[in-house]
Amino acid sequence: MTVAIHLAAKAPERLEELAAELRPGDLKECEGFGFSGPLHALTRSVEVSDAAWVATVDDEVLAAWGVRLESTLTGLASVWLLTGTAVDRHRRVFLRLSKAALSWILMGYPKIFAMIDADYTQAIRWAGWLGFLLSDPITWNGRRWYRAEMEASRWA
Repeated sequence: MTVAIHLAAKAPERLEELAAELRPGDLKECEGFGFSGPLHALTRSVEVSDAAWVATVDDEVLAAWGVRLESTLTGLASVWLLTGTAVDRHRRVFLRLSKAALSWILMGYPKIFAMIDADYTQAIRWAGWLGFLLSDPITWNGRRWYRAEMEASRWA
C-alpha cells in the first residue's frame, strides 16, 4: 500500500477526482456552506488556505484538507477536510493520517477550529476521537452546525 501527500495547489486533477467521489456527508456540508458544487468547494477552500494537501492511497484520492490563519493576535486558524469514498475502504490509513496531519497543523497554529454539520455523525465521531471539543449546536445558513475546537497545548 502506497500513501502519498500532495500539495493541493499542485494537484488540481486530484481535486477533480475527489469532487467526483465525495462522501454524502461531505457533499451536504459543501451545500451548507453555499458552494455551487463539490469542485467549487475544494478549489475555493484551497485558494483561501495558507496550506492545503491531498492524500492518496494506491493512487486513489482519500481526502483533502487545509488550514487558514484567522487571527494573528490569537493564532486562531480554521481547518477544513473533505473526504472521498476511499475513506470507507481505507479507514485505518485515514485515521493514522488524520492524527499526523493534526499534529503538523498544531505545530504552526496553536488553536484551530472547524465547522461540522450537526447531522454528519461520522465527522462528529472522528472529531471527538481526535480530541476536538464540540460546541453546542448553532444554526447558520438554515442548518445546525458544531464548532469543533482544538488547542495545541491539549494535543498529546
